Amino acid sequence: MGFWLDIAIGLVVFFLAMSLVVTAAVEALSQVMAWRANTLRAGVGNLLQSFAGKEGGGALLARFYDHTLLKGLADRRGPGPAEGAGHGKDPSYIPAHVFAAVLVDIAARNGPAAELRQALGAWRASPGDRGKWIALRDAFAAAKEEATRLQAREPVLLLDMQADRAAFSAAIAATTRLADAIKDASTALAGDPPPDPAGFAAQEETALGLCELLARLSGMVDRSLAGAGEFAARLEHPALRELAIGTLGAARGSLDDLRAELARRFDDSMARVSGWYKRRTQVATFLVALAAAVVANASVFQAAIIIHDDGWLRAELVAAAAMVAREPDAAKRSEFVSARVPALPIGWGNCTRVMDEASCADSLSSLATKFFLYPLGWLVTALATMIGAPFWFDMLSMLMRLRASGLVPASRESQGGAAP
Repeated sequence: MGFWLDIAIGLVVFFLAMSLVVTAAVEALSQVMAWRANTLRAGVGNLLQSFAGKEGGGALLARFYDHTLLKGLADRRGPGPAEGAGHGKDPSYIPAHVFAAVLVDIAARNGPAAELRQALGAWRASPGDRGKWIALRDAFAAAKEEATRLQAREPVLLLDMQADRAAFSAAIAATTRLADAIKDASTALAGDPPPDPAGFAAQEETALGLCELLARLSGMVDRSLAGAGEFAARLEHPALRELAIGTLGAARGSLDDLRAELARRFDDSMARVSGWYKRRTQVATFLVALAAAVVANASVFQAAIIIHDDGWLRAELVAAAAMVAREPDAAKRSEFVSARVPALPIGWGNCTRVMDEASCADSLSSLATKFFLYPLGWLVTALATMIGAPFWFDMLSMLMRLRASGLVPASRESQGGAAP
């Protein structure tokens, strides 16, 4: 019983060492290929597509990853996997509350102020383009209309505000003081575009000032209960707008309620993304394990034969297993087992350890060995490696306890003591 148990312990050490080596290789490959970051990006893109549709999802995803909060989560420790190709700088983890905050912030910018700022930038890039000038004129008219609407609703909106009341009134007053400048800018925009942006400098300054004031006003309105519904109604993407209207309309919800709902949906989506990543790593683990088994000739059948016939190796593996079982630190156990890899019964010339060269050559030339036992042994090794090091650590501990419990009766018998 003890002889066969020692062989089983040797094979478990063999599988454990292979699992540690393959896991380290797959983890390194995952880092180089940025699998976590890319899988996360695909999951976020899939969720954003559910809000914005297939066409709008791509643009929304680009804006999402370009947000300051997301850039702060990205790994900046090195050049990344392929700088200039792929998304090597993307974060590999995004907290749910950060996802919700970024999405709400992006949605909040989809107002007249953002459109006017974008139109100004587009026109400055092509001052002679009449189409850009008309777009700027339309955006300015929409911003002017929004400012007029907010001015008219000031008394109603102030009723729902707390800390923002004074700031809101000050911003409305500043918008009112811009009335003449806004009128001049509207007149200038009604004509042809100036040959030089410098000719529109004063009006551009007015437009930028209006952008800033509208952004401040919109932010304060969005934080109020009365303005939360308006925020939801002006969202660009239909599915996100319906979600916001449903969340904010129920019991006069606030933007915090919308963020909480978005965070919940993100967590649900990430559960599926974790499944994607796990399946990818399982496939990679199997392929790496199979490649390692073939290259190193880590056949479980060859290992079993060598451990069976080589008493010194069997004793060495059992001693190593005993030290691993006594070590409480998982990291030290892994280091100890990894250091024993060179002693494992692997390699193409390993059969000479237990038989003469002529017998070894006869064994290797056997058709059954070449075309059946070797491939089958590699496959079994790869499949056993996929189970993972934690399983083999537990198995090793169980076998060592079984071995230790079996030694006590044997030692008493050897001393000549008989049971009464």
